Amino acid sequence: MSVDVRPVSTRRDLKEFIRLPYRLYAGDANWVAPLEIAFRKELDPERNPFFRHARADYFLAFRDGRPVGRIAAIVNDLHNRQQGDRAGFWGWFEAEEDPDVALVANVSGYSGVPWAKLARPHGAPSSTAKAAALLSSARGHPQ
Repeated sequence: MSVDVRPVSTRRDLKEFIRLPYRLYAGDANWVAPLEIAFRKELDPERNPFFRHARADYFLAFRDGRPVGRIAAIVNDLHNRQQGDRAGFWGWFEAEEDPDVALVANVSGYSGVPWAKLARPHGAPSSTAKAAALLSSARGHPQ
């Protein structure tokens, strides 16, 4: 089955973007769910000061009409100005364990600006935000 990656463009898409990890990690004792209201605020350009100098586009991957992955393409204009850079970043990456869900490849060529020279991974839009990863070999409960 092929995977269709498309931008988040409706309120329903945004809800699926936010809720996807809840389905992916349901039953995983090591996953600590974020507060949905806080995450929604983090994504909102009107309520998150990061977006005064940056922008992001969100993408969902679908297979058979069901979301199977998500990712954000982020351009931090302040970073690019201060560093003399033309970088794009990606973050909020979650996907089913499936090599067909090639979200990073889809977003690496996209950064919201045609002149971006590369896409760099980032767990969140700002280096001051929290970042974490849960590896398949993790044991025990989060501390």
